[in-house]
Amino acid sequence: MRGLRAFVGERLPDYMVPSVVVELAALPLNANGKVDTTALPEPALTGSVSRPPADFREETVCAVFAQVLGVDTVGVDDDFFALGGHSLLAVRLIDQLRDRGLDASVRSLFRTPTPAGLAAAAEPDAVEVPDARIPAGARTLTPDMLPLVTLSPAEIDVVVDTVDGGAANVADVYPLAPLQEGMLFHHLMADAGADDAYVTAVVLEFDDAERLDAFAAALHQVVTRHDVYRTAVLWDGVPHPIQVVWREATLPVTAVDLEPGPADPADRLVAQVGMTMSLDRPPLLDLHIAEVPGGGGRRLALLRMHHLVQDHTGMDKALHEIREIMAGRGGQLPPPVPYRSFVARARRDDGAHQEFFAELLGDVTEPTAPYGLMDVHGDGSGTRQSRLTVEGAVAARIRDVARQAGTSPATVWHVAWARVLAVVSGRDDVVFGTVLLGRMTAGADAGRALGLFINTLPARLRTGELSVRDAVEVMRAQLIALMDHEQATLALAGQASGVPADSPLFTSLFNYRHSSRRTRTEQRQDESLGVRTVRTRERQSYPVSVSVDDQGDGFAVSVDAVAPADPGELGDLLLTAVADLTEALASTPERALTAVQVLDETARKSLLDRGTEGEVPVAVESLAGAFQARVAATPDAVAVSAGPHSVTYRELDDRANRIARSLLAHGVTRGAVVAVLLDRGVDVVASLLGVVKAGAVYLPIDPQQPAGRAAYMVADAGAVCVVGAGDFPGVPALDPAVAHPDGSPLTDAERGGPVLPDQPAYVIYTSGSTGAPKGCVVTHRSVMDLLAAARQRFEVGPDDVWTCFHSFAFDFSVWEMWGALLTGGRLVVVPYEVTRSPNEFLDVLARQRVTVLSQTPSAFAQLQAALDDDTRARLTLRYVVFGGEALDLSRLRDWYAAFPDGPQLVNMYGITETTVHVTHAALDAALVATADGSLVGRALPGWRTYLLDDTLQPVPAGVTGELYVGGAGLAQGYLGRAGLTAHRFVASPYEPGQRVYRTGDLARWTADGTLEFLGRADDQVKIRGFRIEPGEVRAAVLTHPAVRDAVVVAREDVPGDPRLVAYLIADGPVDDLRRHVGQLLPGYMVPAAVAVVDHFPLTANGKLDQHALPRPDHPAAGRGRAPADEREDALCRAFADVLGLADVGADDDFFDLGGHSLLAVRLISRIRAALHTEVRIRTVFQHPTPAGLAAHLQTQPSQRPNRPALRPMRGEEAR
Repeated sequence: MRGLRAFVGERLPDYMVPSVVVELAALPLNANGKVDTTALPEPALTGSVSRPPADFREETVCAVFAQVLGVDTVGVDDDFFALGGHSLLAVRLIDQLRDRGLDASVRSLFRTPTPAGLAAAAEPDAVEVPDARIPAGARTLTPDMLPLVTLSPAEIDVVVDTVDGGAANVADVYPLAPLQEGMLFHHLMADAGADDAYVTAVVLEFDDAERLDAFAAALHQVVTRHDVYRTAVLWDGVPHPIQVVWREATLPVTAVDLEPGPADPADRLVAQVGMTMSLDRPPLLDLHIAEVPGGGGRRLALLRMHHLVQDHTGMDKALHEIREIMAGRGGQLPPPVPYRSFVARARRDDGAHQEFFAELLGDVTEPTAPYGLMDVHGDGSGTRQSRLTVEGAVAARIRDVARQAGTSPATVWHVAWARVLAVVSGRDDVVFGTVLLGRMTAGADAGRALGLFINTLPARLRTGELSVRDAVEVMRAQLIALMDHEQATLALAGQASGVPADSPLFTSLFNYRHSSRRTRTEQRQDESLGVRTVRTRERQSYPVSVSVDDQGDGFAVSVDAVAPADPGELGDLLLTAVADLTEALASTPERALTAVQVLDETARKSLLDRGTEGEVPVAVESLAGAFQARVAATPDAVAVSAGPHSVTYRELDDRANRIARSLLAHGVTRGAVVAVLLDRGVDVVASLLGVVKAGAVYLPIDPQQPAGRAAYMVADAGAVCVVGAGDFPGVPALDPAVAHPDGSPLTDAERGGPVLPDQPAYVIYTSGSTGAPKGCVVTHRSVMDLLAAARQRFEVGPDDVWTCFHSFAFDFSVWEMWGALLTGGRLVVVPYEVTRSPNEFLDVLARQRVTVLSQTPSAFAQLQAALDDDTRARLTLRYVVFGGEALDLSRLRDWYAAFPDGPQLVNMYGITETTVHVTHAALDAALVATADGSLVGRALPGWRTYLLDDTLQPVPAGVTGELYVGGAGLAQGYLGRAGLTAHRFVASPYEPGQRVYRTGDLARWTADGTLEFLGRADDQVKIRGFRIEPGEVRAAVLTHPAVRDAVVVAREDVPGDPRLVAYLIADGPVDDLRRHVGQLLPGYMVPAAVAVVDHFPLTANGKLDQHALPRPDHPAAGRGRAPADEREDALCRAFADVLGLADVGADDDFFDLGGHSLLAVRLISRIRAALHTEVRIRTVFQHPTPAGLAAHLQTQPSQRPNRPALRPMRGEEAR
């Protein structure tokens, strides 16, 4: 039975392996012949349950286990991680085993985490690292002295010239480690003089100058001890960036006179010094010191250190050494560990990395971008931070459950983050960066070494298809597997995926690290040394990064994020997720991971409450009754104006009553559908009123619509009569001009009963996804609720003049017509021809003294373009109400600049199925000056808005969700389409017994609880595997100074080849538009073609008519075009050289051909050599073709080349 646990462990996960094995002669049975578990003997649990060591090797491993874990004894079958081990302790364990002559790897420990397993799996370290060959005192350097790099004698001379003291001060030269390459790339991407995201800062306070001097001296000793701190990164005059180790380097200490100001002195010191650091002179750390104003001699020291030469573990070890030196124990420190051996190991690659990541990521085609954030080249300046802690019972529960499940807390936290990431990115298959310790395969004494060992690599979890148990198992196995590849480059991992090379694989970073709390001894030591830490600063280039510090008992969580992500809210999501995940793992591990909650009850309630803005009084009148009351109040006021004709409320009522009696005489009954097909004028308003008064349902049909569509609607709605001219077989027509002679008010007896609020008032047809329009039925109550809500947001009354600009077949007209008539205002019906002429319409607005104007953004843009100073002075507008389509607020900036004291602009979101309007956003110049996108405000009183994910759960603020609408204003449904009605009007998940409408529109909550409209879900297009929202591209196009207005659509003029096209109304040249957009968006979002037009075609409803846009002229496909001149030819050859291709065409895209960030660094070196000019890496991303780069260089002044690119070390070149 000795090997039973190991035997089971090879076939089942650790948590399913028995902790104790008891051997019996026979199993006890009950009377039914089944095993009697109550009769089984209790196992002996005193001491270790494992067998004793079988040999000296096992005995040695047990002893080292016990020493590292701080326990008395360890059995040969005891699990290292179950006893409290973790990654840092694992590195220490392996180092100590090697000290005792037993070669083992961290990889083996994770796979067989017992002394027995590790003793059997011990293996020699097969990596041979060539010794450093530069002798002390060398006066010249030769290529054979540099076994890790390939440099010519001339290039070596360039290196030596940069070093103080020349060749005698050069200790070593070697390439960059993988993550160093990435950090250098970001350094080169940054704008000149900008802060470097990878410069970390610690502000220390000292009691006096003497204490500060002692600290500086100790720090200098640390620099002298460790080669990595005496290292410079060079790229000027050499073929590829290298790191050069100096034998001696002096710590820069700079005195700073603090500038006066209200900020804290530590913050002022950081701001005054800045975070820019040169990389070509060691050490890549420095001190800036300042006296604290009025501080009684206290001093501040800003310690800046570039991430290129340190990581979190290394920083802790460096600070420990400084304490020891300051305490007089510097002579007891162990010998320093050279960084070169790690670099040599890290550069190895036998092809296993590529194979591993191809299997892990090969079918990933889109980035995982939380909150839609895609920029991974930032400097961290817009980042906000939140810190949270998990302690006590909650932390203990996470550890206990992880141990019971046979995994580590690190795995549980990774899965929790994956669950949160799925929610905030809207994906069910997520990829994120995980930070690996980097010391697992770094060789002997890696646990003591200083320098940058960590690396960032992708972790992936298919959150939508796994149970909690399976998710933990998958993540555990993946994190263990990543250890074998912990020094692969992120560029290689990205190439193995299906994500285009010019786009990031992921944009969030998760860093789980072990960092014990400072002991009381350390605190007392620092106090005795007169030093304390007052400020730390560490940034990332990623827009979202999460760090979890495992402090041994509790956890410290730090979240850094840029807007729209809120780090505090994101941290709360993670804590909720890890708590619920832990409970699920303990009690219901088969539960779906998607069922793990990320919102606690408080956050959940807050999100649901955002969608409610009060109530409206319950409507007790119908539209007919409300209009009758208005007639009684102001019978002689003008109700409708149309051209030269006007009618009072009494006259309009008289016409409507006569039409109603004519309909009743034709056999129209309550609830019957009556079509109204009339040109715009007084008659159409009277006819719609007449239908309502008769208790029937009006169906407005625009005379501009095709006859076939009108016939379809009449037949589909089952209309019993048509008011106006129309030839519909079997449907009688009524001429309103020859209506019934009696215009007195109708009685309930005439129409067979009262007109009630819950009766249908109208049916309006909207476009259907199948191509056939569908009729939406809306009640009197819904319209009455809309107007009641409006009265709480608008101050309108009898003195107001409204336009009826839109077709009566468009539901915006419901707002215009009933809004005017039921508040006693005057309705100006605008002729169709005038709606298509902005100048004529402006004249109508001025002459009729209109105060309330409703417009679609497309129509208003044309109106705004035609507005001159004289006309503006004549206008009397009080409100401009936007609706019908998305409004880009930035397009209103010119309006506010020219009309600062103009009318109140209001943006309202709504749809036919929810009675015209749902939300209300009052705009102003300040909001428009800073806002991007389309803010639609908050729900109208009585309406309910919900932003939900695919599982009908509320999405956090800043996260895109689908908009659901409930409450007042909800339509009855689709006429004659019960199935479609049931599909779109669904049971409310949050109001029992109520319905909500699933809009198909996308939106997100802003931080202040405002809705931002993001477009329709079905408007998203897929280009090269990427989901793209054309509205986002349009916003980028509109930032071009010559673009007045723009539309971006996806066209598939060639089957199977969808392309983005930008249509522009321009005030100047736009030849550089694609380049301009390329500076703002990734390449796959840049329009493939640009077409300039005089105006945008509109539909009869005033919306953009995409089908009428002209077919663009696509540029010819670039692959293979010969270069046009010498510059293009040189660039084509440079592209081909770097990419390893025989030839490259002038219009070929660097990234489409397999280029990536590190190859881009090499490309600029080739360009420098070929053209003797400097090109920034960012320029390659902005102009990724030889032709594009050539055109850009044509416009730039000649620049001195100073940045060569990365090349592999010798072993790589040999392969």
